Amino acid sequence: MKFSATSGALLKALSKAFTVVPSKSPLPILDHFLFEVSGTTLTVTATNLEITMVVTINVKGNTNGKMAVPASIILNTVQALPQNTNVNFAANIASKKIALTTEKGTYHLTGQNAEDFPKVGDFKSSEKVTLESETLRKIISRTTFAASADDLRPAMTGVLFEFHGTELRTVATDGHRLVRIKNQNIANEGKREIVVPQKALQILARSLEENSCTLTHDENQAKFSFNSTTMYTRLVNEKYPNYEAVIPTDNDKDVRINREDFLQAVRRIALYTNSETKQLRLSIKKKEIVIAAEDIGLTGGNQSANEELACEYANEEIDIGFNAGYIADALSHIENEEIILSLSSPTRAAMLKPAQNAENEEVLMLVMPVRLNS
Repeated sequence: MKFSATSGALLKALSKAFTVVPSKSPLPILDHFLFEVSGTTLTVTATNLEITMVVTINVKGNTNGKMAVPASIILNTVQALPQNTNVNFAANIASKKIALTTEKGTYHLTGQNAEDFPKVGDFKSSEKVTLESETLRKIISRTTFAASADDLRPAMTGVLFEFHGTELRTVATDGHRLVRIKNQNIANEGKREIVVPQKALQILARSLEENSCTLTHDENQAKFSFNSTTMYTRLVNEKYPNYEAVIPTDNDKDVRINREDFLQAVRRIALYTNSETKQLRLSIKKKEIVIAAEDIGLTGGNQSANEELACEYANEEIDIGFNAGYIADALSHIENEEIILSLSSPTRAAMLKPAQNAENEEVLMLVMPVRLNS
């Protein structure tokens, strides 16, 4: 098994595949890449059994074959080479000995049998949709932060992809906050839903390239394909909770405020919140919102802070409390100069949304309030 390639091209493929190599694994074979040479194509595969990444590059192939190659050492070696270095790879299938040769050096490794590497379970499905890469990247960025980390509620550890004809709804929630995004004009037919694990989407976002990505799925797994890369992931086989039931329909108190000013003020005042509760108080008046926090220490000492911000508001005054981190997260994932904060009462969920949505898109963030101290 032999091929040659530039260190830059090889590094790009290895780095992308390495994102799914587990840091600790009971199966030593998972610490390896599967290298397969066929003609002038090198296919690099890595898996953690939940997520599999397959990357192909063009090489100068001499001898076809496949072998499991230690992932960390070969990645670090290629990474340490100058970008335009020509790398010659030669592997003896029988002895499992591998040699990387450059103009100035030779590096010896020991591989494993390719047959011991987990098989990539491809699947046949007609459930396919193509998404613009930038659209998908934005969806992932705006939803995964709100997914739950609680394995006792497995459905909420993923992001719901809900297809309604040409509308795609993506939803994430951990029970304290919720994100719902609607994208229109998606080239899709029919109605269906899948729950994609948060970790898989975060890896996908780092790997996505320009142009578009094709999503194919069946009942158990999804496949994301773009350019020379394919990522497989197991789906969360749990029913997603009825998120529509928790989205308020009677929040009639709208506060219009500059998003960046609001976000930066929240971040500053958050420094003075209690380390456990992170409680932030919003006192909303006509044309003004006061953001305040206080932390009373065990010895009687305390720290506090408040800021006043201009806003547009036309209803009665209201005081409401929030977890500062949840509010900051929501604000940092809205791309708009101004936002609308919609309220009903101090005990009901608040909604944050852009004052003006982008074309073919609707973004909604929901944050549950916390009970204010007297």
